[in-house]
Amino acid sequence: MYRWMAGPIAVLSVVAWLAGMGAASAAEPSLQLEGKGTFSFLDACSQTSCPAVLNATLKGAPFGETELHLPISISTAPNEFTGCRSVIGRGGRLEGKQYQVTFSGEICDPPIKGLIAPPPFPTPLPPPAPRRMRFPGHSLSGSVQFHVAGVTCVAQDLPAAVGTLSVYGGPIGDPWLFSIIGTADSIPLCPLPSP
Repeated sequence: MYRWMAGPIAVLSVVAWLAGMGAASAAEPSLQLEGKGTFSFLDACSQTSCPAVLNATLKGAPFGETELHLPISISTAPNEFTGCRSVIGRGGRLEGKQYQVTFSGEICDPPIKGLIAPPPFPTPLPPPAPRRMRFPGHSLSGSVQFHVAGVTCVAQDLPAAVGTLSVYGGPIGDPWLFSIIGTADSIPLCPLPSP
């Protein structure tokens, strides 16, 4: 009686295992770039914004090794709650690849958002356990999109990849760490023209 049930149970086990493998591979990001670069101001700030540029050498899926060049505009007005300032990037590009880059996010000055600085007043007795020094750096994070260059569609964007750009660094001019995690090639591009 149990012999005829062994076949269907084995088949269901294999199907469940294959489904689990597909779900695990689907969870991995298809856009994963990391590297080092620089942040620098381009010119003096106006009353509303400061022009700057991000340059980085990145490596990873799906673009391989490439260089990011992203001009950005930083708002001079900080957010009342976080103290961070909004950032917009347009006209960026990946060198050697046919992609334009846009960005929308925020930059946070030292201390990095979410990290607690020691209090400015004297510590009460007895003293607490020693605290580690926090990284006194800058953080820039937000949404980044890669668009196919030289292709025009009416009334629609053309993202070939979308993800989160995270940049961390110390003093201006020092190397900063860059990371882009997201999804590539899953967003439809221009539809093909009708025959």
